Amino acid sequence: MPRGPARALKEHPVAAVVLVALLVRCVLGVGAALVSDRYLIPDEEQYVALATSVANGVPPDVWYPGYGQSLYDSTWVFSAPLGFMFDLFGPSRVIGSVFSALVGAAAAGVTTAIGLRFLRPAFAVLAGLVVALSPSQILFSSVVLREAHVWLSLTLVGLAAVLMVRGDRRHLATGALLAAAGLLALAYLRPQTLLAASWALALAMVLTPRRGWVPRVAIALMLAAIVPWIGQSGVGGWQLAAGAFPRLGATRATLAVGANSAFGEPAQPPPAPTKATDRAGAPAIVARTEKDKSITSGFSNLPEGLLNVTMRPYPWESTPSLSLVLARVENVGWYLLYALCGLGIVVSIRRRAARLALQFPMLLLGMMVGIAALTQGNLGTAFRHRDQVLWALALGAAAGAQWLSVRWAQRRAAPSPAVAATPPATAAAPERDEDAQAAAVRSSADPAGGVRNTSTF
Repeated sequence: MPRGPARALKEHPVAAVVLVALLVRCVLGVGAALVSDRYLIPDEEQYVALATSVANGVPPDVWYPGYGQSLYDSTWVFSAPLGFMFDLFGPSRVIGSVFSALVGAAAAGVTTAIGLRFLRPAFAVLAGLVVALSPSQILFSSVVLREAHVWLSLTLVGLAAVLMVRGDRRHLATGALLAAAGLLALAYLRPQTLLAASWALALAMVLTPRRGWVPRVAIALMLAAIVPWIGQSGVGGWQLAAGAFPRLGATRATLAVGANSAFGEPAQPPPAPTKATDRAGAPAIVARTEKDKSITSGFSNLPEGLLNVTMRPYPWESTPSLSLVLARVENVGWYLLYALCGLGIVVSIRRRAARLALQFPMLLLGMMVGIAALTQGNLGTAFRHRDQVLWALALGAAAGAQWLSVRWAQRRAAPSPAVAATPPATAAAPERDEDAQAAAVRSSADPAGGVRNTSTF
């Protein structure tokens, strides 16, 4: 790597990752908009039309009677700023693409900032670059979709979780405010993701050390109870959860019907109630579908659903679209990340800083994969929802990669058999050097803001 970029990554890792991520997203988003009038993702069209109508002073319910206002309200964190920018600069797909690119690049930067709290800078940058340069992340955050906003909101909650376990009041207050902001954004982006994030945060705080435990857990439980209520999902998200759990099979069937990449041969979903609904997203599916025959029937698809969501499309699998062909290629990288992340989890269990930093991301990863396994009915939406937790997977994988790197360096530095036969004073020198290096790492300051990096991998 040339000296200039290498120095930038070392001295300003967060800013460097953001710049790389922003550049590649703008190239794809702006380039695609200038080359062709066709949308890269079909869902873009409705968001562009909604924001254009709002910018022109047309109420969402006039634009799409019975649905427009619900779509606007349920995606307000994305749709309202997009409408404002369309009003300011004029309706343009390029403006929407740049907006998403900025937010997607910020998500990569926050991932790096989290990594700097427990990883060596090089591996924190590695985690950020996985998010910055993953093909699906580039695609979904360079088009006019809300995906990048969901990712940024989740990474902000992840950073908040790291700050809240520091033990002092200042970091606890800062983390609480950051978590509230991220969760509130999710309330007006994707309610089911909000529920997973809020309760993963609460559980992560329950598993923290005794010092400052009571206020930390109290704040997390308060956020998990109140924020979903503000987002009209009920206290603690009970209203949405109670409506969704009895309809897991119906939800999966609804998302499979009409999809070219449906999992298997789905049955027709149960007939919808005659009562019309004006809601969008997950609440709309709950309102439109009848309950499954039993709760256990909804959960019966979990083993197969886990494979569908985490492993498919397989590299050798035939897929009906170009985007899924690209997903097959990218999945090879996901398999490697899974392996490294599993290793990272194991080696972090006995390392306090790494364990505390990874608790929320890993709990969220498990919850989100479980929800997707039970509800997603086709490859396209399953892959898009899996991308919500790539940042968490990247952090765990970076922890595993760092451990492998340290062990490899130790093996290379190990004395040869001839050297090992020398007197003890000589043979003990490498061990003393290693201890000195570990002490230097523990005392080094975090380049992202003064938090000590306690990585001892």
